[in-house]
Amino acid sequence: MFSNSDLDETIVLCDDVYNIISNANEAIENIVFSVDEKEALRDNIVQNNAFKVITENELILKLKSSEEWAAERFSNGFGEGFVGHSSFVKNYLGQAGYDIASSFKVLGELVNRNAVESYDFVSNKNEYPVKAIRVRNSGSI
Repeated sequence: MFSNSDLDETIVLCDDVYNIISNANEAIENIVFSVDEKEALRDNIVQNNAFKVITENELILKLKSSEEWAAERFSNGFGEGFVGHSSFVKNYLGQAGYDIASSFKVLGELVNRNAVESYDFVSNKNEYPVKAIRVRNSGSI
């Protein structure tokens, strides 16, 4: 059986725990890492990760394969003939055992170097444009 004093003590303890968590969250926002520290943290996470890290060449090959698959499905009356940015990384590469965060990073680097094009796919089947990707014509890195 609980008394009113037990309830009062519980409320005080809960408030204390809430304040501890709030203060910790605020302190986290103020932490600043140098570029070297960020790189070391990223490398450490990737090294200790059970997932594979995709190379640029692997990503290009897998994207070309996905483009061919999407085009074939479209020619057979299925899908819309494009490769979705997030779907490619999360569903295709993620299911193939590749680390999702590092895959997005490699893809972003390829987009920045114009080896891969990122564009908005517009369709009357979608309310909003879908972010899509494709290998540039040169297809080289």
